[in-house]
Order: sequence, then structure tokens, then C-alpha cells
Amino acid sequence: MPTVLIKHIVMDRMYIKRIPFDYFDSYYSKFIKQKDFQEQVNEIISKYYLFLKNNSIWFIHNFSIQKEEDFKEVDKLRLSFNLPLNDCLIFFIAKLEGEFFVTNDHHHFNKKLNNKYKEIIKIISPRRALEEANKLVTQNLS
Repeated sequence: MPTVLIKHIVMDRMYIKRIPFDYFDSYYSKFIKQKDFQEQVNEIISKYYLFLKNNSIWFIHNFSIQKEEDFKEVDKLRLSFNLPLNDCLIFFIAKLEGEFFVTNDHHHFNKKLNNKYKEIIKIISPRRALEEANKLVTQNLS
């Protein structure tokens, strides 16, 4: 939802300035770096969280987020690391539940994300997961 809100803010500004929506991607990438835009986004997202909190909306597909900070972290994953929402939720749950996050989606899990969460969870490929499992099996057999 915050991503949709941000896109609509950009589109509103483009409309007011009579900039064709065909230029959305280039305009968006320049626009989001502007301080006044970031302030407007923060204000709107704060109102969005307040709405969720006031209406006790904290559930997503049978997964209950218990704290407002958790909800904000899921959205931060989406906004800061440009992850699709489903990946944000899966990663968030994995972070809470496990030591490793196994994925083939290398294009989603970049160095910035790895650096942010490296102390909490390791993001690894299926091949590396098998290597780690083989090490554990070999250690237990010896």
C-alpha cells in the first residue's frame, strides 16, 4: 500500500506539471530523491499507519503481525529494498523463524539487504543450502 500511495503522489505531481505518464519511471527516480517529496511521503505513510492502527488492521493471509514495528518493517523491506510484497512477507517470517533464507531470486536480495540483516539471517541459494545441509550431515556422521 505505501508503494501505491507513493506512486499516486508522483502521478499527481506529474499531472499538475502536465508531464505525460509515459515518463513516469524517469520522473519517479528523480522525484523520490527530493527532500520535500520524502517529507510528504513520510507524512502520508504515517497517516496510513495511524489508519491501520485505529482500525486494528494487522492481518495478511493468515499471518498476524503483532506489533506496529513489524508492519513498518515489512513496508520498509518493500520501499528500501524494492522487494515485491510477497517476498517481503516471506523474508520477514523467515527472519523471525529461521537462521537461513533460501531463495533463487538473487535479483531481489542485494548487498544492501544482506548487509542490513546479515547478523539476523543468512540469505543463501538453494545450492548453498544443500552444501550447508551436507556439512551438517557429515559432521553428525563423524
